[in-house]
Order: sequence, then C-alpha cells, then structure tokens
Amino acid sequence: MHHDPVITTVVTVVALLLVAAAAAIGLKRVHLPFTVGLVIVGLALGAIADRVEPLAFLNSVTLSPEIILFVFLPTLIFESAFNLDSRLLSRNLAPVLALAAPGIVLSTVLIGGLMAAVTPLSLGPALLFGALIAATDPVAVVALFKELGAPKRLAILVEGESLFNDATAIVVFRVILGVVAGGAISASVVGSGIANFAVVFLGGLIVGAAIGYLMIRSIALARDEPVVQVALSTVVAYAAFIAADEYLRVSGVMATTGAGIVVGALGSTRFTPQVREYLHRFWEYAAFVANSLIFLLVGLSVSLSTIAEYLGTIAITIGIVLLVRAVTVFGLIPITSRLPGAEAIGGRYQTVMFWGGLRGAVALALALSLPAGFAQRDLIITLAIGVVLFTLLSGGLSMGPLIHFLGLDRPTLAERVAKAQAALAAKREALRRLGEVATAGPFSSSLLERAEEDYRKDVESVESQLAALRNECTTDEIRRVLWSEAVTVEQRAYRDLFHHGAISEPVLRELELAVELARDGLKRGSTPRGVPSVAPLEVRATAGAVRLFGRLAPNNRLVQRQRLRALAARYEHNVAVFEASSRVAAQIDRLGELTHAHPEVTQECRQEFERRSHEAMERIDSVAEHFPEYVNAVQQQTTRRIALDGEADAVEQLASSGVTPESVAREARQRVEHDQHKLTRQPVSALEPRPEELLARVPLFEGLDPADFQQIVKLLAPRTVLAGERIIRQGERGTSLFLIARGVVAVLVTQTDGPQRVATLHAGEFFGEMALLTAEPRAATVQAVSDCQLYELTKRDVDSVCEVCSGVKAALVAAFEERRATERRIGKRPSHY
Repeated sequence: MHHDPVITTVVTVVALLLVAAAAAIGLKRVHLPFTVGLVIVGLALGAIADRVEPLAFLNSVTLSPEIILFVFLPTLIFESAFNLDSRLLSRNLAPVLALAAPGIVLSTVLIGGLMAAVTPLSLGPALLFGALIAATDPVAVVALFKELGAPKRLAILVEGESLFNDATAIVVFRVILGVVAGGAISASVVGSGIANFAVVFLGGLIVGAAIGYLMIRSIALARDEPVVQVALSTVVAYAAFIAADEYLRVSGVMATTGAGIVVGALGSTRFTPQVREYLHRFWEYAAFVANSLIFLLVGLSVSLSTIAEYLGTIAITIGIVLLVRAVTVFGLIPITSRLPGAEAIGGRYQTVMFWGGLRGAVALALALSLPAGFAQRDLIITLAIGVVLFTLLSGGLSMGPLIHFLGLDRPTLAERVAKAQAALAAKREALRRLGEVATAGPFSSSLLERAEEDYRKDVESVESQLAALRNECTTDEIRRVLWSEAVTVEQRAYRDLFHHGAISEPVLRELELAVELARDGLKRGSTPRGVPSVAPLEVRATAGAVRLFGRLAPNNRLVQRQRLRALAARYEHNVAVFEASSRVAAQIDRLGELTHAHPEVTQECRQEFERRSHEAMERIDSVAEHFPEYVNAVQQQTTRRIALDGEADAVEQLASSGVTPESVAREARQRVEHDQHKLTRQPVSALEPRPEELLARVPLFEGLDPADFQQIVKLLAPRTVLAGERIIRQGERGTSLFLIARGVVAVLVTQTDGPQRVATLHAGEFFGEMALLTAEPRAATVQAVSDCQLYELTKRDVDSVCEVCSGVKAALVAAFEERRATERRIGKRPSHY
C-alpha cells in the first residue's frame, strides 16, 4: 500500500513518541537510563521493522545531518543553556573552556594521528574523524546525576563542557574539511584556520547573546501573554542558530548557547514566576521530544551487519578515543586547577568526566554531512556509529555504579545528621497535628490512637538513629552540622525577604550563590567566614561592560543609571545580610541544642553571624550618611514593592477561593504585574541628587553670585562611583577636575614598597586640579573608599568657569600651592593628581 510521504512521516513521528512515552515508564521501573534505553529500543525496532511489513514505515524517517543540526540541536542546546546555572558555570569556566577549546583541538590531533597510523583511514579523513568524535554528548549522564544526587559542580563541569565543545567540534571539523578539500597544508593555511576558528566561535556567541537580549527587551510588548513569550523563546533558539550558521557564517551552536544563557540569566528578572515555570516546562517537554526522537532514530539507523563487519577496526577506534579522552581530562584539568583563584578538581570528578564523555548526535550529524563522494566516507560513518553506540551503552549503563563506587552519591555524615533532624522535626509536627485533630472533629478515637502510636514509634526510631549518628560525629563534624543548619536559616531568611519584596531577584540570586558556596565549603571541611563576594556571570558581564563604557563615556546617562542600579543592589545586599545574620544569631542557641553542639562551637558560630550583622549595619549607615535621600528613596521603593506583593497575594487568594470572577482577577493581576514591572524598570529614577544643594557644601564655590553659580552648575557632569573603584590612575593623562559631593576617596601613590595612601578627601573637597593646571601626567591614583557622588569639570569647562568667575582659578591655584607646601612639610614627593 502506498501512502502520502507527509502522512507516513507524521505517523512515524507519532509512533516514535508513543514508543518513547511507553519506554520512559518502563525504563524507570527497571532503572535503566532513558536515552540508553531508547537506543536499545531503536535497535530492536530497526531489526523488527526489516522483517515485519506493517512496521516498515518506521524506516521512512532517516537521521540526516539537516534534521540533527537544524531541528534537534537548537532545541537541545537552548534548553541546556537556558536551564544552566550561570552562577556555577562562571566559577568553573576555566576547566570547561579548557576541555571545550584546546581539549577538542588536542583530541582532534591525537585521534587523527593515531587513527592514520593504525587504521585504514588516511591522514585527512582521520583528522576529520578526530574532530567529529571529539565532541561529548552526556545527556544520559546528566540525567543520572539528577537521579543519584551527584554534586552540582560535577554536573556543571560535564554539561558545560558539552555545551561549548559541540560548537568547537563543528568549527574544527569544517576548518579541516576545507583544508582537506584544498589539498595543501601550510603555515598560512593553519594560521588562517586558527583565525577563522576564533571569529566563528566568538562571533557566534556575540550574535546569540545579542539576539537573546533583543528577545528579553521585547518581553515588555507581551507581558500579559505568556504563550507569546514562550513562542518568542522558540523563535530565538532557532533564529540564533539559523542567522549565525546560514547568513553570518559563524557558529550556530555558540549562537544558540549565547542566546539561551542570556535569556535564562536576564529573563529571571523580566519573566513573572508563572511565565518562568511555563518556560521551564515547555523546554523540558521540547528536550524530551528531541531526545526521544534522536536516540530512537540512532537505533533505527544502525546497521548491525555493517558494525559486525568492521568490529575489529571499531574496537581499535574505541581504544584510541578512550585513550585520548584520558589524556585530555587528566592532562588539562590539573593545569586549570593551578590557575589563580581556581578551585581544584579532584581525581573522582576527573574519573567521572573521563568516563562520562559519551558521544552522540553531533558526531553522527558531522559524519553524515560529509559529501557523497568523499574518500572513506562510509568507513568514517561506520566508525562514528560504533563509537557512539559503545559510549552510550557502556558509559550510560555503568555510570550509576561508578558514581556509587566513588562515593559521589553518598551524603556526608553531617548531611545524614541534618536529614535525620529534618525527618524528626517532620514526624513531631505530624504527631502534634494528630493531637489537634483529636479535639477538632468527629474522628474515631481508636483510629487516632493507632496513628499516634505509629508516629510515636517513628519518632523514637528517628531519635535513636540520630543519637547513633551523633555518636559517630567528631567535634568538627558537629561543627559542620551546626553551620549547615545556620546556613539553612540564612538562606530561608533571604527567600523570605525576597517574597516580601525587600530585595530584588538579582540580589537574591547573588546571595543564594554565596550560600551554595558556603555549603560546598562545609562539604570540604572548611567553616564559612564572611559572606563571599560573588556575583552571577551576567552581573559581572554587565558590570564589566559598564566599566569599559564608563571609561570611554563616563558622563553617559546610561552608565550613571547602571551605577545607581549597582548602588541599589549593594544597599539591598547589605540589608539582607544584616537581617539574615541577625536572625541566625537569634536562633543559634536553639540550633545548638538541636545539633548537640559544644557551647564553644555554638559561641563561635554566633560571633561570626553577629560580626556579619555588625559590618552590614556599618555599611548601611555609611550609605545613609553619604546618600540620605537615596536611602529614603530605596526604602520608599521597598515599601511600594511589599505593598504590590501583598496586592498580588490577595488577588490570587480571592481568585482561588472563587470569590472574585476570573475575568476580574485577570484584570487585577495584570494591573499589579504592570506596576511591579514599572517598579523594577525604574529602581533609581528619583535618586539623582540636585547639584545646587550638594555643591553649596564645596568651599570652592562659596560666595559666588547665584547667577554665576547656576552657570557653573550647567557645566557639571554628575558621576556615581562605587566603593573600591578607581577614579583616576597614576601615570595617565587627564585634564578633568573632580568635586566630591558625597563620600570619601583615598589618594594613593605607588612607591618602592607598594601603593601608599598620601591623603584622604571628603565631601566638599576636590582633586585633579594639579594635573589640570600643570598638564603633567597624574602622579597619584584616586580610589573611592565609600560610594561617592562626584561632579566632573573638564579643562574646557574649567576655562569657562574661570571666565564666569575669576576667583575660581585663584582658588584652584591656592589649593594647588597649599597641597604642595603640605607635601614638602611632611616629606612626601609632590603628587600632581
């Protein structure tokens, strides 16, 4: 019987999805990794379809490179990048990029050389095979990590490497294919290939990030349409890939990766919680469909007879691939661990990364994409299929036992104690609720007595387990248990502050990253000291871009706005640390009793959180001292945010109880969301100070005629500088004068024994006049001690000021001479800054 090809394709896809759904249920019961099981099911279906006529339609859909690259790959990459924790990725970027860039190139060269030496492949095809087989595809491994509770950092390392090395492998493959097609290898050809690689790799990332940012900006146009927002995310995933790969000739994989990271990171503050959940569910489903079809089609596409024919060569190839994987992982990872600020990666992690380097769809797509007349094409495809099958089946099936053998799924003693304490608290609460039920309704007394008796036995059992665990604990382990409980209280406080509108989501994400790092440190045996100064990748990238742009255009309004945003975030951060640390300090005695910690250990923990609380309050007071109206505006904004959150909760309660019709609730919900969005988009709109009020404190302008004063004010360019930032650098050319409206700055001069503070300047003082008057290079560095509000006058503006009021230049010269005289008197060399 002949059917329309479109109908046949639709029937095949629906049948494969049905098989995937059934397999998902069955494989979960037999504890077999989903993707590995799908390959096995696909192999079985392929063998049956060749012999059973009604199932022959399953072979109508073939696994072509176009289907992999343009249908499945954008979905899989965007979903992975969108859900990847950019905070943890940024802290592990060095080993990830080492394996994804130089690791791929090294693997390509080693595999290609060895394959050319011991297999029938010649050097060109062997290098191509090395490039296509170097990319890892650890979907099955990452899924197992989630099931087994493997460390988050291990999952980030494995998934991050896969995310970036797909693009590297594709670029290297295409560069080598071009060289092989050209027929000659020279230094210029190699140099051109390296330059092309850099352009394609980085260009794809930039293109994708730009498209992702445009999508984020367009969300304001569809805030009340979650389905439209999800549709836009789908457009971004495919538009980034196609625009980069087909039109701009840069890496489509890197473009989709960049778009996914940007949408996932920046979207956290632009999407409503409902839309975020909707997006995650949608992309989870899309990834399930893509993985289901691609791994089933892998199984259906494999010819077992061809595999058997080249079994010996495939076995040699597998040995080479594993050997080279070991060289790259165990060779490059220790090097990255020695980089400044890098966190070491232990042997257990390296072992999992080595064995978890599965090969998958990208390798098959690149092999199938070779031109029909390419030399040894069939052998390359066969070897690629053989390696993919081996790594999927062997690695996927053995990864669980390996993780268990290495103890990576095993909770620490402190974690087991914490888990038992949580179980005990839950059982006691259940027992208390049963007691309330006995007096609240017409329940059978015998039934309640039996239930209470069961829970009393459970409580006694957990108490005995907990006592046994505590007896196993050393003093250091009890300390870690106590600190773990304290950190949990701290995290809960941050989330409470967020839910009540006291802090924004970016600040929450930064604080939660600090909590995760503290937990990781506890697992390694170190006690947290202070709140780590960490920021998510997107926050650091934005800050870096603002700093760079600020040096080029320091007076740009966008730069000033971003600096005020950063100041607002710092203030919220300090408020949150103060509130959370105070809460922990207040509960530490209860936590000490709960964990049976020694009094000295409890006191040590209390002192640390009291110290944090005190330091945070000092920073809050410092901001309040220098920026009083700013703090008032932030507090007004926080009050407004809390009120809007209360409105949103009330609307949801009325809608869920049926008191308010859905149409009315929808309208109210949209109004509240609009106000919330407006509040987040204008967090510092009213914070720019009035220069007339501030500059009245600067002695330089005392006694000026009001009309002259207003003319000077028009020339002033306001600048907000955050604590720790350099305003001018020693040795640079500068012709600007800076007036301190608020804050404190330090004047530093680099001497033989390092930078030395030679002066401290406060509100009402100015600096930069020496270099301006003498035209000499800056002889000192001026750095903000606190957050500062400055006003800048360029040389041209100073000349204009002096024309308005001749006394200004006289004051500048007088200040210049006074500073020189002071420096000579105390024995310091002149510092013309």
